[in-house]
Amino acid sequence: MMAHRQHVPLVPLCLLFLLLCPTTGADDCTCSSQYFCNCNSQNLTGVPQSLNSFLTILGLGNNRITTLDSDALNRYQQLEHLYLYGNRMTTISTGAFRNLEKLFELELENNELVVLRAGVFQGLGNLHTLELNINKLRTIEAGVFSSLGSLVVLYLHYNELQVLTPEMFQGLGNLQQLHLYNNLITTVHPRTFSHMTKLQYLYLFFNKIHTFDLSSVSGLTSLRRISLYNNNLTSVPQGNTAPHLPGITHFNMLTNKVTEISAHSFSGFDNLQYLRLSYNKISVIHEDAFNNLRNLREIYLNGNSLRLLDGQIFSGLGSLRMLSLEQNEIEFISPDALAGLTTLDHLKLEDNKLKVFPDEPISGLQVSNLYLQRNLLSSLSDMSYRILDRTSRVILHQNPWKCDCRMIDFRRLMRGRSFEDQIVCDSPVELHGSKLKDVPAGELTCLIPLITWFEVTNSGPMKEGDTLSLVCEVWGYKNPEIVLQLPNGKQVSSTLRQSQGRVQVLPNGTITIYDITQEDSGTYVCIANGIGSTERSLYIPEIQPKPASQVSLNTVHMSKLAGGILGAIAAVAILALLAGTVWYKRRRTQADEQVLVDNVQVNETPEAAGETSVNVGDTTENTTTESESRA
Repeated sequence: MMAHRQHVPLVPLCLLFLLLCPTTGADDCTCSSQYFCNCNSQNLTGVPQSLNSFLTILGLGNNRITTLDSDALNRYQQLEHLYLYGNRMTTISTGAFRNLEKLFELELENNELVVLRAGVFQGLGNLHTLELNINKLRTIEAGVFSSLGSLVVLYLHYNELQVLTPEMFQGLGNLQQLHLYNNLITTVHPRTFSHMTKLQYLYLFFNKIHTFDLSSVSGLTSLRRISLYNNNLTSVPQGNTAPHLPGITHFNMLTNKVTEISAHSFSGFDNLQYLRLSYNKISVIHEDAFNNLRNLREIYLNGNSLRLLDGQIFSGLGSLRMLSLEQNEIEFISPDALAGLTTLDHLKLEDNKLKVFPDEPISGLQVSNLYLQRNLLSSLSDMSYRILDRTSRVILHQNPWKCDCRMIDFRRLMRGRSFEDQIVCDSPVELHGSKLKDVPAGELTCLIPLITWFEVTNSGPMKEGDTLSLVCEVWGYKNPEIVLQLPNGKQVSSTLRQSQGRVQVLPNGTITIYDITQEDSGTYVCIANGIGSTERSLYIPEIQPKPASQVSLNTVHMSKLAGGILGAIAAVAILALLAGTVWYKRRRTQADEQVLVDNVQVNETPEAAGETSVNVGDTTENTTTESESRA
């Protein structure tokens, strides 16, 4: 939370002037010169009228001025700084500041103002800073700020505003900072801030906002920061059209009620560098959720409900240096979940439920700071050691390490790195409390393999076409064979290196079944083979069919396709039949014509027929016989 503004006491400043030219003005005010008077904390009920009219600084804070009349300040037209904080002011008359054209700063905070009427700030065309925080403001009439064309900073925090409209902020085209935090705001109308073309900082945290339309800020190319934390937002703010927010570098939405990050949720935030989504209820992050945030440096997702990191959900984050995922419920990280994070320096995964050290997901990274404390990690491999050995800062303590034969390779690689002191055996009983580095490799033994965990890592119901992810954790034996028995009785082993089609079983117990159908529901059995074997079953409930609309659409497409193919075949068959008929008729006609010619030749030249008989024998004789029979 932003700290309250601290006021520099005017009395000590005055004392500096009093050393040089101490003078005392009327009405118990202390004036160090003709330009500066301190009337703070004097129980004044009105503005003193006998002070030097050339004053540029006037302090009237912490008095009892409940009403500011329209002519109360007419005498002091040279004022540049006016302090009226900490009074009991409930009313400011219209035109009270009309003659203060040189006023640069006006402090009205910590009063009891409820309504701001149109025209109340008339005449303050050069005002730079206006402080109205810590009042009881519920209503700001249209046009209240229309005369404040030079205002740069507006403090309205700690009031009781509930609804924000564009009309409330008319005339603030030069505003750069708007502080609206700690109000009772539930609704922000579209385009509320769209005319503030120079706005850089918008603070709306600690309100009750349930929806925020990005059209209210779209096109504000100077906007750098939006703070919406501690509201009631249930989704990432969107607009009717893709917002154009190229200047935003900081976006803060921590402590809201967001449950899901959809694809392209942050379109338009092309220059975003710091994104805070901590302490929401996020359980699902879709692929391409952050893919356009190529300049993002830090993302905070801690304190959510993430259970698994599946798919390339962080793709596109080529400049990311900090990934904060602590205090979730993460049990599983897919091998490609962190792919592409080539610049990542800090990876925070502490206070989760990881049971398997994420060798594959982390192996392609070059992180300098890795936090994995307070998980459920029990074993480390030689690959784990190589990853930790190249990492500058490693925190691993408070995990239930099982010092058995699965730790032998890791133990043999130990060479005195500081992280080795954090690995304290939780089991077996005889090694409880011992540091792994102090246990000889020969004492890291194994029993019959024991399946300690066989569960689904997917969240929510499954439907046809999804990918089913399982984990079968085996303890007590080094490198056991893990066999998965499918509902149809077929078995797939982790020792087979060839592709298993839709079903993949890895040696670390990670099981993936792609493109599932309703036939994939039923009982699955995980079998661990070593010195003896154990098994554990898991029932997958009925897998939901694809949505009816999709099925119907596919059926229509298939029907059309089948109809088109059959039609094409029929057309080809008809054309072939016609062609065959024509060919046959032509062939028959040619044969008949040839027979007639042969008959004529035989009758006219018997000598020639004899020569033919000598040369071709049977052929001529058959032809003559056939011709005679036809005759």
